[in-house]
Amino acid sequence: LVLVAMFEAIAAREGRENAYAVLRPMVERTGKCSLRAMYQVDGLTRCDGDVFENFKRFHLAMFDADVTQQLYPNTQTDEGDHFATTVHRCANVDIFTELGYPELGPFGCDHDLGGYAAITDEVQAEFRRPCTIAKGSDRCEFRFYRAGTAPDTELIDGVPVEWHAGLNR
Repeated sequence: LVLVAMFEAIAAREGRENAYAVLRPMVERTGKCSLRAMYQVDGLTRCDGDVFENFKRFHLAMFDADVTQQLYPNTQTDEGDHFATTVHRCANVDIFTELGYPELGPFGCDHDLGGYAAITDEVQAEFRRPCTIAKGSDRCEFRFYRAGTAPDTELIDGVPVEWHAGLNR
């Protein structure tokens, strides 16, 4: 609701499209802190065993637990050095659309872009997300690869990985 209030205040002066552009960097920066806390990265990297495997188990369990809440209904795959979660419905999109602010649905995507860029080095992973519901697809695909194994052809939100490199600052 705070985002909605900020969005409304900025949109009243600058227009809805500009309001999103003003808030997006803030949401990306917030993701750097909140995903770090959500995944408990400091503890995760100190756990015994392979850091990537620890991250994978945490991620898969987190999304598996959410299936009962139906916020982000999903299916998952685990192929060793690559695992993926495909989300079939996005609560962010549903909630912002219901509130009358469908253009705010991508804030969840922006949050993830900033957050995963900030933690993947520590968890020895590479993040790819070729599509999201908020940006027009019928699903969100979260793909993680062991560091150094992601194909060069994978995209993040439909654009090349290099475009997103600045988010890790």
